[in-house]
Order: sequence, then C-alpha cells, then structure tokens
Amino acid sequence: MEVIIGSEAEEKLLPQSPDDRGTPVLYSYKAQVVRRDVFLFIISILLFQSVELLVMFTITMSNERMNLDAPVLNDAILSLIPKQPFAAKWSEVLLISYQIIYGMFVLFHKRRFALARRFLVISSICYLIRIVCIWANVLPRSHVTMECLPKATGPREIFERMMLLWGAAGVSIFGGNMCGNYFFSGHALMATINYYHLAHYMPSKWCVLHKLNSVLNLSIAALILSAHNHYTLDIIGSFVVGNWVFKLYTFIAENQVS
Repeated sequence: MEVIIGSEAEEKLLPQSPDDRGTPVLYSYKAQVVRRDVFLFIISILLFQSVELLVMFTITMSNERMNLDAPVLNDAILSLIPKQPFAAKWSEVLLISYQIIYGMFVLFHKRRFALARRFLVISSICYLIRIVCIWANVLPRSHVTMECLPKATGPREIFERMMLLWGAAGVSIFGGNMCGNYFFSGHALMATINYYHLAHYMPSKWCVLHKLNSVLNLSIAALILSAHNHYTLDIIGSFVVGNWVFKLYTFIAENQVS
C-alpha cells in the first residue's frame, strides 16, 4: 500500500526528468532518484543524531548552571492556568502518538525517503537554533514545585546523564528529565514540525485528517502550558522557529534548479 499523492506537493518532491515520460529512460531516472534519496536519508539520520547528542549535552549543562533559588518569572498566561499534574504525561503521550502518525504517513508515501530526510534536516536546523537559545539563557523554573536533578559530582555523571537523555529522546516518561532547557520548548517544536509536514504533504481532500492534525498540535501546546513545564514564550518561540525553518527550507528545496 502506498499513498499516491496527486497534489502539487508530490510533484515538487520529484524533480522533473529531462526525458519523455513515455520512454524507458524514465525508469532509470527514477531509480537514480531513489538511490539518491536513500543515501541522503542515511546522511540526515547521522546529522540528526549528532545534533541530538549536542542538544542533550546542552540541556545537561543547563541543569548544572541553573539557580534553583531564582524566583519564577511572571507569566500572564500561566498565572491564569492552574497546574495540572496529569498534563505533562499526556502531552508526551500525544506527542509520541503524533510522531507515530507522521511515521506511518511517511512509510506509505511514494517518496518516503525524501520526506523523512526533509523532516530530519529541518529538525536538525531547529534544534541547532534551540541549542544556542538554551546556552545563552538559563531561565528559572516555570513552577516552584518542578523537580530538578542535583548538580553532578563530576564529568562522568554529566556524561551518563547526557546519554540517558539521548536514549530517552528527551522524553521524561522514558527517564529524560532535566531543568533549565526552557526557551524554547523542544516538545512544542517537534509537534510544530510534524504539523507543517502533514499539512503540506497530505492531499487537501483529506479534510478530517487535516483537522485532526491541527487539533493534535494545539492540544500538545495546551497540555504543556497546563503542566507549567514551559513559559508561554517558550511555546510561541517553538511555533515561530518551526514555521520559519520549515517554510524557508521547503521553499528552497522545491524551487532549486534540477
């Protein structure tokens, strides 16, 4: 089973062959495109995992630099929303489900390797921006009850924490739990990237799935705020960065000279 997409998004993914569509040369051309997609997909996996390791190191060091005695910053939105203890867990459950949905969509797409590559490269760019923001600004906890790990006893413990975070993909329900990595939210960023990929590449006639896509994205953001795991600006920053990087990268990729 494959998702056969007849929209302009599918046409933009596949560079136009210089040969006639009716000639056997087209099949050779498409085979070359597939081989190129697979090779670039492997490179993008290595890039993404390298960036992920750097993100986890930055988060670990941010936890070391954090001042637990610093007062919580004023946030007009959070002050109106009571902290919900269930919200943090459910935001991650929804995010993982969101990732699975996107993964299934990519798996049955004709240009699955190209889509996956774009997702990984865009995510890598966004997370590189996040690394700079986290390193530059270690913000206080967004709620006084938020539990943070104590300072590490040495480089070995820092390395172990970094590898634990990397293995858990930064998800607290898998054991990845640190403080200080606020601006901007990694969970909301990933949800935003998922949203734009599905909105861009799904056929427009899939109206129900487009609505579900919007609901999932907004629900994850709302749950993160309800859990008081991030400030409001962290969520806004994720939307802005994810939107800007996706649209810029996609515009360049779809308008390059073949």
